[in-house]
Amino acid sequence: MTFSLPEGLPAGRCVPANSPVMWRSDKPPHDPLEAWAHAQLSQGETGLLPVLCYPDDDQPELSALAAVAAVDLEAELEAGWHADRQRRRGWKENPPLPE
Repeated sequence: MTFSLPEGLPAGRCVPANSPVMWRSDKPPHDPLEAWAHAQLSQGETGLLPVLCYPDDDQPELSALAAVAAVDLEAELEAGWHADRQRRRGWKENPPLPE
């Protein structure tokens, strides 16, 4: 299988080796927000998602990647949205007091 990486990636490697699953930079990017925005904007073309991880992680466990992939993001976001709405409804009845 062949794949191409987007322009402008910092020095690094694919994780696992020779696969398009993750790109791991050798050093933290100079400007993480700019690198994140670039990856996010190119996602449609590259299929890569921006992920921040600890610099001392050498290689993620495949089981950890499977656990992340198994999360139903839509359900999690919907549950959080409903919880926030419930919390805000409570403010109308008992507004939070300034500290």
